[in-house]
Amino acid sequence: MDALATGLLLTREIPVIFLTALSDSKDETKGFAVGAVDYIHKPFSPPVLLARVRTHLKLREPTNSYFKLSWRLLVLRRQRPAHSMPEPRRRW
Repeated sequence: MDALATGLLLTREIPVIFLTALSDSKDETKGFAVGAVDYIHKPFSPPVLLARVRTHLKLREPTNSYFKLSWRLLVLRRQRPAHSMPEPRRRW
């Protein structure tokens, strides 16, 4: 499996940053097409790479927090017996 195919599988769950010696615009376009969040050419600067990784992780935080909260609420709702749920208020 090549890097692009792997990237396609991984981008559903985690942000993928390609770090590669391939610098052709076709390769870069393919990388973004399969879902990469960034594409960095070699030679690279380690501090810049670290900054980009941190940025993409911070951008992902709100989404992760939302899904964690949604999942937790779903679990709590399923754990509570139906008869313990309050009756809806009637306005008439």
